Amino acid sequence: MKKYLIIFIFILILSLNSQVDARGLEFNSGATYNNFIYSDIEDGEVNNDKWVREELNEGRGHYFEGTYWLNNRVGLGLGYQKSISTWDSIEYYDEESYRDFRSDYNLSSSYGRLAYRLNNNVNLDLALGNYSYSEDYYADYSWLEKDSNKKVLIGEGYGYRVGKEVNHNLSERLSLNTKAFYQQAKINLLESYDNDKGSLIEIEEDKVLGISGLGISLGVSYRF
Repeated sequence: MKKYLIIFIFILILSLNSQVDARGLEFNSGATYNNFIYSDIEDGEVNNDKWVREELNEGRGHYFEGTYWLNNRVGLGLGYQKSISTWDSIEYYDEESYRDFRSDYNLSSSYGRLAYRLNNNVNLDLALGNYSYSEDYYADYSWLEKDSNKKVLIGEGYGYRVGKEVNHNLSERLSLNTKAFYQQAKINLLESYDNDKGSLIEIEEDKVLGISGLGISLGVSYRF
């Protein structure tokens, strides 16, 4: 991540020489579609063979961000994004007995954003953020009155996102934007569900989950 901090500082220094003629506040919100690759990281070694169900490699989400343009080239902002990957299934044991269950992988991030304007329609985007991760499990058993609903894994970490944003102006202040990006995060796993205790317990070993992948977004921007 250090190299992205260097890029961040370098672009910010360059911006001081830019002409100040495009200051303003911009809000941007929309939906995302993400591809996820999961990996185990132990003692600095990455295991890219971590297996998860195919449906959990894709996730949909949303984001919201505000950016203040310092000049006609550089903008600084804050944002929040969240995505959910879901796998569900149902098992029948006989005509009346079944188990209906679902797993949700939740990934969210609060981040700082650096945007660099190449021209009136294209921006480069770098975001550094704090990531939160959780796995939720839901199950409906036909022979039980109460459904099962529990968190089975919780973690936090840091990551980055780099991308290219294209703006399609609808009016002087309103625009439609599309973005293609790559993101990567390292999640320190903190708690996991213990079946014997029936609750989350602290993970004593150092366990890290790597999450990376490509994504696209479609949103609307409004400039003040």
